Amino acid sequence: MHRTCRSASNFLLWDPSLCRGDVRSGDLVKVHVKSGKLTILEFDDFDSSPTPLLRRRVKIHLRTQEIDVFEYAENYEPTLLLGKSKFINDEFPGYAHQAALDEQLVPLCLSLPEHGPTKSQFEQLLRNERIELSGFELRPSETLPSLDDACGKWYSYRDLTRCSETAQSTGIDNAPLVPQSYNALLALTKNIVDPIIDYFGRIELTYGFCSPQLARAIKRQGTGRIAANLDQHAAHEVDRSGNLICSRGGAAVDFLIRDEDMYAVAEWIAANLPFDRIYIYGTDRPIHVSFSPEPARQVVFVDRSDGKVRPWIVQDFSVLPR
Repeated sequence: MHRTCRSASNFLLWDPSLCRGDVRSGDLVKVHVKSGKLTILEFDDFDSSPTPLLRRRVKIHLRTQEIDVFEYAENYEPTLLLGKSKFINDEFPGYAHQAALDEQLVPLCLSLPEHGPTKSQFEQLLRNERIELSGFELRPSETLPSLDDACGKWYSYRDLTRCSETAQSTGIDNAPLVPQSYNALLALTKNIVDPIIDYFGRIELTYGFCSPQLARAIKRQGTGRIAANLDQHAAHEVDRSGNLICSRGGAAVDFLIRDEDMYAVAEWIAANLPFDRIYIYGTDRPIHVSFSPEPARQVVFVDRSDGKVRPWIVQDFSVLPR
């Protein structure tokens, strides 16, 4: 609700029955130097919430003594205050925790409205980033998203689970079962896949997430050579004993860029992105690239020229066979 009233005093106090409160009831006061206005902001639970919700905004026109009162949660959707540590000092209770949170949170929220996001906008951002806010701590999400939710800028989780020929031909339900796998797939796309597309343009995914069911189908059909315990395509999935299928963690994807030298693509990735492992098979063959929070930064060429598998670590891309 928005109401306008006129102050009867030059001391910026007004009749509480008319405008509900005075300057002392505000949590933050904003001074508009050029326009000669004063804005008083009142939040729900300002002292203890890491992202306080705006309850009331009172704008005072100093020259005319007119007062505009904006009541949120009535006609206006409340917005959140992000970066609260900028407005408090080190004597404020919980300041250290707030400052540590803001250092992580504020950079994630650069795409949100500068004046403050609504609660729904903020919660959607956290879902997209696979992050949960617990008190003053950001934690990886422990929920399972929809396969059609965005996984980075260009793909959905479904794209990363249905891209292999075997997954498409068999119709296997190839969805990850643990939240950590979705977190790893998102980290892979944000750190590796999205930057590759931004630089090279469209890519063709040939192999993404691999569930135990898909791995068995690939081996049964003989459509490819896989090493589920090493290749990171299983992400963070576990076996029947509860152990990681691939102890390396992280996640991996294979892709091809038509009309590009895949050696050059791999060399660009090695020079510019925080990859974990790259496997190269030929100038016109898909490459395998993985991401892990603790990257090994290892490039391997897999030589299959004589029918045998001969992997060797690449130190110099110029020596790769053409």
